[in-house]
Amino acid sequence: MVAKKLKKSKIDMNGLLEKRSIFKEALKDIQQELDHLRGEKRSFELQLQSTKSNLSQTQTQEMSLRDKLNALANKETQLSSKKDKLEEKLSEMKEKIEKVKKIESELEEV
Repeated sequence: MVAKKLKKSKIDMNGLLEKRSIFKEALKDIQQELDHLRGEKRSFELQLQSTKSNLSQTQTQEMSLRDKLNALANKETQLSSKKDKLEEKLSEMKEKIEKVKKIESELEEV
């Protein structure tokens, strides 16, 4: 009876050792997968940081370009106003020249 118990204990011990070995292998596989996933996570975090930085730079550049466009639009408005004033003055000058020519013509007739 004692021999049977010892034999059964050995069988149980062998079964436990097998299970322990299987669990160790499973834990090793899980750890490898976890390490792999952590590596991927780091890679994605770096890509995300890079993308955020690029986005920030693009937004800053966009704001700068918008400011430049606004400045150019203001300048265009000023130049357009000056152009209109100059065209008005030119038109007035032409009218005066025509009046002078008319007076000159009338004086020549006399």
